[in-house]
Amino acid sequence: MIDILLKICGIFGPIAITALSVVMVLQRRKRAKAEPSLDAVEDWLAPVLFDLVTQAEQTYGGGVGRRKLASVVTKVIALLPDDLKRIINSVWICARAEKALASAKVLWAENPALLCN
Repeated sequence: MIDILLKICGIFGPIAITALSVVMVLQRRKRAKAEPSLDAVEDWLAPVLFDLVTQAEQTYGGGVGRRKLASVVTKVIALLPDDLKRIINSVWICARAEKALASAKVLWAENPALLCN
């Protein structure tokens, strides 16, 4: 592939180099748009995690943190589209669920009605 590019550049000179550079930049931008941003996923997932953490707390009660976390992670994985499942793993989801739980505990303390069915 490199040999072909070098031959093209040797024949057409700076014009070919400029054209190839433009094509490469456009390809990178196209790929970047196709790959979902983890920041965007995290923004989308935050309210979902809050709801799932609250549901798990209502369902399982206290003292069974691992069971609640497993429940939340399983539900999140089921909600993710296939393209996100290949870039997001359960460790990433667990970290976000723990963060959501910390935020939820503060909100539950301020407004206990959030935990009521």
